[in-house]
Amino acid sequence: MRSLKLYFKKIGLLLLVSTWPVLGWAQVNMSGKVTEENGQPLPGVTIIEKGSTSGTTTQTDGTYSLKATSAQSVLVFSFVGYTSEERAIGNRSNINVILLPDTKQLGEVVVVGYGTQQKKDLTGSVASISAKELQRIPVSGLDQALQGQVPGLQISTTSGAPGGNTNILVRGIGSVSGGVEPLFVVDGFPINNSGVGNPLNTINPADIESIEILKDASATAIYGSRGSNGVIIVSTKRGKTGQAQITVDAYVGMQEPARMLKMMNTRQFAEFVIEGHNNGWLDNGGPNAKITDPNSVRSASYRIPEAWQDLNNLPKVDTDWQDVIFRNAPIQNYQVSATGGTEKLRYAISGGYFNQKGILISSGFERYSARLNLDGQLTKRLKVSMNLAPTYTSTDNVPSAGHYGEYNIVAMALSMPPMIPVYNPDGSYGNTFDLTNVGMGAIANPLKTANEYKSTNAQFRMLGNVFGEYELATGLKLKVSVGTDFNYYNTNTFKPSTLSGNASLSPATSNVVNTADVNWLNENTINYRRTFGNHSFDALAGFTIQKSTTTATTTNATNFADDLLENINGGQITGGSYTIGQWALLSYLGRVNYSYNDRYLLTATIRTDGSSRFGSANRWGTFPSFSAGWRLSEEPFLKNLNLFDDFKIRAGYGFSGNNAIGNYRYLGLLSATNYVLGNTQVPGLSQGSFTNNQLGWETSKQIDIGVDLAFFNSRLQFTGDYYNRRNTDMLLNKAIPAVTGYTTAWVNIGELENKGVELALSGKPIATRDFQWTSSFNATFNRNKVLRLGSEGEQLFSDGGRGDVSITQVGQPIGSFFGHVAEGVFLTQEQLSTHAKQNGAKLGDLMYKDVDGNGTITDADRTIIGNPQPRAFYGFNNTFSYKNWSLSVLLNGVQGRDVFWAGAVFVRGYHGVQNNLSEVIDNYWKSPTEPGDGKSPRIIRGALNNNLRYSSFFNFDGSYLRVRNVTLNYNLPQGLSKRLGMQNGRVYLTSNNLFTFTKYPGYDPEISNSGDNMLAAGIDYLGYPPARTFTLGLSLTF
Repeated sequence: MRSLKLYFKKIGLLLLVSTWPVLGWAQVNMSGKVTEENGQPLPGVTIIEKGSTSGTTTQTDGTYSLKATSAQSVLVFSFVGYTSEERAIGNRSNINVILLPDTKQLGEVVVVGYGTQQKKDLTGSVASISAKELQRIPVSGLDQALQGQVPGLQISTTSGAPGGNTNILVRGIGSVSGGVEPLFVVDGFPINNSGVGNPLNTINPADIESIEILKDASATAIYGSRGSNGVIIVSTKRGKTGQAQITVDAYVGMQEPARMLKMMNTRQFAEFVIEGHNNGWLDNGGPNAKITDPNSVRSASYRIPEAWQDLNNLPKVDTDWQDVIFRNAPIQNYQVSATGGTEKLRYAISGGYFNQKGILISSGFERYSARLNLDGQLTKRLKVSMNLAPTYTSTDNVPSAGHYGEYNIVAMALSMPPMIPVYNPDGSYGNTFDLTNVGMGAIANPLKTANEYKSTNAQFRMLGNVFGEYELATGLKLKVSVGTDFNYYNTNTFKPSTLSGNASLSPATSNVVNTADVNWLNENTINYRRTFGNHSFDALAGFTIQKSTTTATTTNATNFADDLLENINGGQITGGSYTIGQWALLSYLGRVNYSYNDRYLLTATIRTDGSSRFGSANRWGTFPSFSAGWRLSEEPFLKNLNLFDDFKIRAGYGFSGNNAIGNYRYLGLLSATNYVLGNTQVPGLSQGSFTNNQLGWETSKQIDIGVDLAFFNSRLQFTGDYYNRRNTDMLLNKAIPAVTGYTTAWVNIGELENKGVELALSGKPIATRDFQWTSSFNATFNRNKVLRLGSEGEQLFSDGGRGDVSITQVGQPIGSFFGHVAEGVFLTQEQLSTHAKQNGAKLGDLMYKDVDGNGTITDADRTIIGNPQPRAFYGFNNTFSYKNWSLSVLLNGVQGRDVFWAGAVFVRGYHGVQNNLSEVIDNYWKSPTEPGDGKSPRIIRGALNNNLRYSSFFNFDGSYLRVRNVTLNYNLPQGLSKRLGMQNGRVYLTSNNLFTFTKYPGYDPEISNSGDNMLAAGIDYLGYPPARTFTLGLSLTF
């Protein structure tokens, strides 16, 4: 009997063991919701079955569902900025989790030079922008998306053309003759600002995970000779462990001119011409000149076209030429991306297409982009990563800056008389070439110019980087990376014979430039991180090599047989050139971060650079920095108050450099010259510049004092910084004694200062279950001043298209406006008699200030009349969310900035030649009894007083407040998303550049004719205006 019982026990035990895998490992359907402490749902929380690759993420309402392997599984809930939670499944099918803020990870992890740091441990000035804040703004480049979002980062869109130029400054202008823009580092690779147009257009904004802006010397010294103007680090999206996630994002939209100018109509313009030519004839026609003199008596400049003399019988044509050149233009973007992987291999792959037609006819920008990021864990100690990003861009350009004789179609359209038809009765294009003998300018048809002038750019860029990281011991890692930036671009321009700035025909010309830039980089770093009790160390040492080679071939052609073949093959080659440029950089770097008790923070950095760009006596430069932080919120006397989540003060001082000065300025270069041998002139070479082996770095010395505060469970955060940045040893092209055989030489002699205050406040004022409001505000106040320019009293003049109107001199900001002070208009004979002598001045003319007090107005009375650099710039961002809806509004603005409207010489010039703003005919001085608005001069062609000389009359307040972006977003309900086979989806409507509030009378106060030349900034010479954009988009995740 006992043996039988034992037998059945054995059988039972065998059955139990055999069925255990079935009972224990049956799949379990799990669901639940993840929320914050206040019940607010948390979307995007990662939920992974511990020890496997199975996982999912929460939906917009915080809910999730997944199939777990068994009831014995453990789910891990994790989200950036919150403590991770683990839950065993057991016999449950529903698990709800509350995630608490991770006070030990106050603020996100940010990328710094050659590594990462938790934001709470930063002792330098670093700002971070996430992908979410960038992607809601539909622009071609990430720089435009950053505008107004970061204190200390000043971004100006100087051209509204698709793919057009932007100026990017970190804490002001840092050089007179060297580079002023920050260093861009993309996935660890410092890229060149080479290419056509804006180099950042080759980066698809949708691929970006985060952007960090390093601003003070403590943060930038690790980049040594390239860090003086700040560093912008771009990190692209990487794969995450878990099931594949595929996202499709597309938007389409329409653009329109944000502003149109009100120009004169046909009748107003005829009155304008009659008034101006009559006054000009009276002033210049001699003592017997009369208004009633016919054209046969007058000189050509003061004749009046016969068809315009009778205001009641004018031509029936009334063309607003802005309607001819501007259009509503489409914009579209399509992006497909996939991320996922296992613990051994993670991937992120994407492909995108962007197409933006310009609001000026014949202009546009197109981009094809792809990206592959791989991260592999080959062994427990060895991991490798690869980044590969090919991009192709194509740009159709249209001339849109400068004089109308230089084919600027904006200047042509605004200057063209409204009675000129777009097309003549015979079908030819209308123009004013036949009116030059009656005092009118020769203006070509802007529509014809846009249709026939061909200017295209194409660029292919391949940025690749591979690195391996091996853990030598606990906390000790060796990292080696190798990368290459292949950049090939060309410019092709063709002007047909039918096109001329001032005549019907001129020879056809063509120009082609092909450029190849190959930039390779090798970086080797070793990093040690360890915590011993209350002591934390993070030490970095490294060695890097980088070299760039650029070759360019230029070919010119003319004498084309016809205009059908629009490239150099159809003409006769008349010239060309081949140039090659190289630079190399060899660097040693090191950094130590130390933290005691999570309370006292120290950072020391040093980098030594050797550059081929400098003389043999100054080829190497060393750039150290030191910074410290004190987290008072961790001190017992404050911690017990429960007032601060974070209270940190920090200070730093350090050096960084600027090597963006060109490749061969220290060398004595050869230039072409002619020699006489016998009686024959023969070509040859001679040394054209002075060799200076002492030529060295431009050095930036910067001090930064900052404070970081966080309250109410980090729902309210504040950051403030004071900085003083002094740039010394600036390069200037200095005049030298002629006895040397040369006239100038590059020397380190200038000095410049930028100092200011940065403020940033962000928070979540309202956070309920259904409604949330998040808000952020930032403001920057910067003062720029030149401290030294070589010899005492030296002045540097810059041409912004209308002569030397910009000046750089000691005691003033770089590129200040320099001209006469317009004090008003001579309204009475007494004013004219008692004022300083102005040759040719009459009643109604502009009155200028006698600056030197000698009683006569001359060029010596020119003085500083404006500053193109703002006293302050700011941004204000708000997002309101209600259930599945959200509304985001981004404002940005500039205060205390002057703009020289060079185009006003044409369109607000009171001269009676080109078309003008309609306000001119309403405001002009006509007589002592009809003084107009009392501020505007008389209309006159060829005033002896020269009312068109550069003066403060053409300067305007460039301050503005812009509604930069408005986005309305709707997240699809989870039930609908699931029925459609998706994880989530959203629909969004966006408007960009919706409104601009400004007193500036031109198209836009940001437009600048000088592009990147900050010595002549703030000059609007009728450039490409910005567009107002409306887009409708859809984003789906599967």
